[in-house]
Amino acid sequence: MHPVPSDPLPRHDPAHVPDVLRIGPNAQATELTWFRYTETSLDEGSGLPPTRPGDVDGDVLWIDVQGLADRETIEQVGDLVGLHPLALVDVAHVEERGKVELYPDFVLVVVRMPTASGLVSTEQVAVCFGGGWVASFQEKRGDRLGPVRDRIRAGRGRIRKAGADHLAFALMDAIVDQYFPIAQELGTRVDDIEERVFASTDAGIMDQLHELRRDIAGLRRALRPLKDGMPQLLRAEVRLLDDETRRYLRDTIDNLLLLGDAAEHYREAVASLMDVHLSRLSHRMNEVMQLLSVIATIFLPLTFLAGLWGMNFDASSSPMYMPETRWYFGYPMALLLMLAIGGGMVWLFWRRGWLRFGARR
Repeated sequence: MHPVPSDPLPRHDPAHVPDVLRIGPNAQATELTWFRYTETSLDEGSGLPPTRPGDVDGDVLWIDVQGLADRETIEQVGDLVGLHPLALVDVAHVEERGKVELYPDFVLVVVRMPTASGLVSTEQVAVCFGGGWVASFQEKRGDRLGPVRDRIRAGRGRIRKAGADHLAFALMDAIVDQYFPIAQELGTRVDDIEERVFASTDAGIMDQLHELRRDIAGLRRALRPLKDGMPQLLRAEVRLLDDETRRYLRDTIDNLLLLGDAAEHYREAVASLMDVHLSRLSHRMNEVMQLLSVIATIFLPLTFLAGLWGMNFDASSSPMYMPETRWYFGYPMALLLMLAIGGGMVWLFWRRGWLRFGARR
């Protein structure tokens, strides 16, 4: 997932024309590959496919664009499969919010897919599909959809037996599956930091909790558009989806709900751990302040006695001199008196429960 920004609104140019394709300054170089297959045949290559969708009855064409720097290539793909100009803008605008758009002849699904560069890093993927074709546009280069390619090459499952709608489902399902390792790693981190919260009052734990909360927020932000958008494919009258693909899509939506519930559970767990950690820090501070207050209270009368005996008296000028100034045992008597007062106060505080010797701090 993209690092969670302080301002969730993307940059917007008021002078921008809505249906004019713009390429971002950080777009990666474009790489184009394609598959054309039926149940019994398979062709693949790079660059634009030599034929248009539907030239061969019953075949499925998948055009995969990785990197969005080449505006001309993106427009050529759009012309080849008949994408609306607004759909092309959504494809190239990598800060687009995840969504599902229903057009008369095709469906556009914009989602975020985890990248290999880190836990909180995602890229935008747009999956468009119509009658006999699928076009996918990945923000970054890198074969994160390799499992789908392998299934097509090997002919595993029903992907080669079904139409373009099943291929689109397989791509979305592969994207959703990539969130499970992230959710599992976040769950492990929540369990580990929970043990640390109850075992220590280290102030550095709060930084780790904030970092964990940020990562969980990134996961929830990536999943929310998927959870909101994909059920639209079931509720809407999408003639491009057959009944069998809808059954598979329901399973993917169930996985999304499972991931969403896990992310929500992690968010609540981290919030509770923050409260517990702050409470333990506050309790620890209260214990320290209580101990310091007891120590100060014990030394208060001792300081008074030390100050009193430390005053200068002249026995020759007044009979009201300190009796201990001329007594041979005056100094040890003063120390014993101070020790008795201090010990008596410690005993009194302990009896009242203000001191807890041996208690875990």
